Amino acid sequence: SADGDLRISGGRLSVAGRSDAIGNGSQSVRSDLAAGSLTAASATGNLLLAAVATLDVSGAGDGDAGRLSLAAPQGTLALAGNLRADASDAAVMAAGLRLDSREPVKLDDLSTAIAQAGHRGFEQQIAVRNRGGDQVLPAGARLRAQSLQISSDAGSLTVAGELVALPSAAGGGLIQ
Repeated sequence: SADGDLRISGGRLSVAGRSDAIGNGSQSVRSDLAAGSLTAASATGNLLLAAVATLDVSGAGDGDAGRLSLAAPQGTLALAGNLRADASDAAVMAAGLRLDSREPVKLDDLSTAIAQAGHRGFEQQIAVRNRGGDQVLPAGARLRAQSLQISSDAGSLTVAGELVALPSAAGGGLIQ
């Protein structure tokens, strides 16, 4: 967490899971460890992810993917970088994504970033909160997750694109 602008200018911030072998040779067993949670926030400014930066919450092997939370409640989220959130079909939990900003998030750019995030990228949850201004999911943009939550506290919410609520093991999907 930071005051003022938080700039992630390059490199890779990763809480990705990992696979380890326990034992030796033919007696070894693979253990897939789940990914962790990554939170970045600017309390009073903008959060800027540069095009050459990567945030990674991918699962490893059959381990669960993690959670990514980005917040700039008094500013803008500018997400030009790469988001990674791979999860195998055998993983119980795909990744979750939570965004919170004063200014509207560019949902068409977010849709593209999620589509490039990896297999089952952010399929568990996508939550976007815009505290001011009008939020738009333009035609051609698609957000898909088991739980989709999009809110605009002080403006309108226009959906011309596609929202897809995926089924979960507990039942149907959710759009709020």
